[in-house]
Amino acid sequence: MPVFREDTGEYVCPQCGYVFPELPLEDTPLVVRDRERNRLHYEVYRGGSTTPRSVARAHRRGAYELERVSKERHYESMARRLLMSNGVPRHLVEEVAALLERVQKEDLLRGRSSRVITAALLMYVSKSRGAQLPPETFEKVAGTSLRRVNRCYRMLLSSGVLAHQVSKPRKPSQIVTSIASKQGIRETLLEQNIPLSLIAQFADKAYSKLQGRKPAGVAAAVVYLTLRMANSRKAQAEIARAAGVSPLTLRRALKHLVERLDVEIGI
Repeated sequence: MPVFREDTGEYVCPQCGYVFPELPLEDTPLVVRDRERNRLHYEVYRGGSTTPRSVARAHRRGAYELERVSKERHYESMARRLLMSNGVPRHLVEEVAALLERVQKEDLLRGRSSRVITAALLMYVSKSRGAQLPPETFEKVAGTSLRRVNRCYRMLLSSGVLAHQVSKPRKPSQIVTSIASKQGIRETLLEQNIPLSLIAQFADKAYSKLQGRKPAGVAAAVVYLTLRMANSRKAQAEIARAAGVSPLTLRRALKHLVERLDVEIGI
């Protein structure tokens, strides 16, 4: 609480020596706004401020640090709520929150969407932990397309905030299992009584003979070809999205699969 000094006629903070100017006589828009934010607003009516410069400078610095810390906590709590509402596991949420604090210290949030950065950090954590999250999760967290999330992910890698990962590529058989777990594709395979192990085996053999093809593209092409042979009319875009590749990548892998490959698997 400020203390009134009778010798100067001023209200002074007994701890830091800050001199409180006179209160304004009318409610200006600035005063009303600060009062709604539970802030005290003061205005000097005669003369300048009598607070020592060192005290005033420390007071302004403290107010700035308090506002900065409150913003950091706001971004962190918002990221936690966003990730939890989209079904992200708690251990991944904690890692994303820790990385978000590092991004804030590097001042990389300025001029960028916090939701897109949160989605890019989630992509990094999921890759490092081997967690298979569908592309729809990143788009829901970011509130935009997956292309923008990938662009932000590359920016964070180039800035040095995130370390480059050297991970072992997944086998096409693992990706086939992920594709087959999607709603609609699983039912079709069960109706046609097609063994999933057979498709996974064919995908691995096809990948070993096709050089320079993405494992996800080969897996998507194998699943699409299997469904076509079973007279199922699944769109290429749907299967490509389940595999995390573009329809163009699926068509290129399918072309190489049909033209160059001759694999026989006995049942």
